[in-house]
Amino acid sequence: MAVGVNNAGAKWINGVEKFAPRNYCRKIGLSQVMVMNSIADLRRIYDEELGQGPFPTGECASAGITGTLHGNLIVYLADIAGLASRGEQLPLIPEPERGKFRRIASTGLFDKYPQLRSKVSPRSTPKLHALVAATERARLIILEALNDRWR
Repeated sequence: MAVGVNNAGAKWINGVEKFAPRNYCRKIGLSQVMVMNSIADLRRIYDEELGQGPFPTGECASAGITGTLHGNLIVYLADIAGLASRGEQLPLIPEPERGKFRRIASTGLFDKYPQLRSKVSPRSTPKLHALVAATERARLIILEALNDRWR
């Protein structure tokens, strides 16, 4: 594995820049590896799970997730996926957008819509369950990236 630093101070591995300039990491008091690992995990979750389709609409229908609840589910998943797609830019987002994004990501799906908890399971809705689990992992990384200690 080839590792280096570009002219801007961003670390790269095998020719791929991994975001965090050294001076930014010093400013926020975190190790570059810690920042890059979380952001790299977020990028992987988005690329491999959240950004893939199609949405498991059939599973939703068979589980009785219809109407407003179905719409709320789709909007929630899309909101978190949209934040995850920002990847490397999340820690750099200024206020007030940072606060808005923090509010979006502050509540888990089942806390926001508890009626979904009994309808989504690995057995009855395997694709939806996997999507919800990936969304929750991404949500936690997003919150970490938006945390003030990263600024």
